[in-house]
Amino acid sequence: MEVLYFPFLNVNALSTGCIRSFAPRVQILQGLESALFSPTLKAMEEGWLVPVKPAGLDLDLLSAMAASLEERAGFLGKEGLTDFFSEKEETIPDPLLLVREIRGKLPLGSAVEKRDEALAMAAFFLMKAEAFDREKQELEEDFRRVTSAGRDMLAGLMGESSGGMPVGEAAFPVPCRLEERIRFWLRLFLACEQAPFFWVTDMPGAEEILEGIFSGAIDEMDELPEDGPVLPGNVKGVLLRVSLAKAFPGEKKALHFPEFLWIFCLDIPAMMG
Repeated sequence: MEVLYFPFLNVNALSTGCIRSFAPRVQILQGLESALFSPTLKAMEEGWLVPVKPAGLDLDLLSAMAASLEERAGFLGKEGLTDFFSEKEETIPDPLLLVREIRGKLPLGSAVEKRDEALAMAAFFLMKAEAFDREKQELEEDFRRVTSAGRDMLAGLMGESSGGMPVGEAAFPVPCRLEERIRFWLRLFLACEQAPFFWVTDMPGAEEILEGIFSGAIDEMDELPEDGPVLPGNVKGVLLRVSLAKAFPGEKKALHFPEFLWIFCLDIPAMMG
């Protein structure tokens, strides 16, 4: 059974070793190559990570959207991207309005279906959310390094030893906008002509969000499907099974789906000790 990484367009470097232990090859939904991080690019070059392009995803529009946001960020500063993913109650920029504005500037010469627009918007949101997460993580790492250096310098001036202990040991990163990302990712998945129905995720708290999205169609399971991957004993997580007929009752494509979707939610923090 093939495995699909969910719900990101970049693989988390902290999780690759664990996933490689039970999946000789993993598929991942495709966005723009320019938005891929080095661990993802390396895994693709090795052939372990295989990109899957959703049918109808307009990469030209997606590229234009990314360029437009970069242009705006030049005027607004980093706060422009921060506000886009802020948890504050204030109104945030509407991705659909941005899509339509950019669409009007593109000399495409033919009408574009709303579904194409929606797919580009979904991929755009995921790409920028991951860029936001990465920038936030880098800032936190810089802060820890500066704090550690300052502590060591102060200890040296006082003739004491700091002990060399790291300041604020890094935890597994928690992505922003968890539920929105899952819903946008699902939009891309439904556009794929062929994609695996065994998913693996390292998103913290994914099981609770999935239980809400697939309410009445999802169950926690103790045993993997017969054709599923063989998990090593040290791999910890929660196994979920989704009834696809109940999860996507209005989706015509669901007629060609298997009976169940399997999702393994890795517990990376527990495995990190």
